[in-house]
Amino acid sequence: MYPWLIPHWQQFTQGAAQGRLAHGWLLCGASGSGKGELAQAFARRVLCQAPSQAAPCGHCHACTLLARGHHPDLHLAEVAGRSIGVDTIRELIGQLAVSPQLGQAKVAILPQAQRMTESAANALLKTLEEPPGAAYLFLLTDQPNALLPTIVSRCRRLSLQPDEQTALAWLRQQADGQQATAMHLRLNQGAPLATLAYLSAGTEAQRQHLCQLVLALRQTPWRQGELQKLLLELPLGLGWLQLLLLDALKRQQGLALTDLVMQDCGPLLDWLAAKPSAQLLGLLRRLARLQEERQNPLFNVSLSLLDWLNDLIFEENKTC
Repeated sequence: MYPWLIPHWQQFTQGAAQGRLAHGWLLCGASGSGKGELAQAFARRVLCQAPSQAAPCGHCHACTLLARGHHPDLHLAEVAGRSIGVDTIRELIGQLAVSPQLGQAKVAILPQAQRMTESAANALLKTLEEPPGAAYLFLLTDQPNALLPTIVSRCRRLSLQPDEQTALAWLRQQADGQQATAMHLRLNQGAPLATLAYLSAGTEAQRQHLCQLVLALRQTPWRQGELQKLLLELPLGLGWLQLLLLDALKRQQGLALTDLVMQDCGPLLDWLAAKPSAQLLGLLRRLARLQEERQNPLFNVSLSLLDWLNDLIFEENKTC
């Protein structure tokens, strides 16, 4: 088990051994923090037919089925599209309501719980308030503030945010993570698994190239077409631009480079920080809309992105 998850695991297994487990759990953390892995570990402990205090046995019929991904009392909700509708939640509730087919408990895992519509969340409330027998529900989210307060209040909340030293120590033990720095972690919201994937894929070189092109716009604004093309190809490109603008705003408030995410981009951040705060905030708002509408076939991302780059370079006083 990942070292930053061990305290949560110990807390859970202690509650399980004492028969004092909550029925609803909310696992919060950035993508790549290990939420899914921890929920699966919890499920194995609950469904094991011969658990020890510390762990599932790994040998019983239930553990064998879990290892193969075929346990009839473990249900993983399928999340597709931008929202989780009431029908998906009702199906999940129905699965929890029937008696266990094997053992004494049932478990459901709901990834991306913040995508629930209001009607879906309200449908889930009754199950959280009055769970059917030994039913356990694990909600996973990287945006807990987007959930209804009534949902949050009825769950045992765990925050999976490892401290930098623990995360870096683990990363540097991995083959592709030996050069990991605090900056790499911050670029990935402090999530060690996401950071390792970022380094393994060579994404750092892409980020550096993007930042170099943005900085080059000061002297060669005609290269905006090249930057536009790169941004359309890079899934993380718009997010990196948002981080640059946020760091520039922090730079305006006097923060040192070491306190920023893009701390290796000093000249670029100084150029951006020299722009009016209102312009930076306006550019941030428009970037957020670009992110939101990127998958909308009716939204012209390419043209909107070119307009955004023009405003970054030429319209120093634009605030909308």
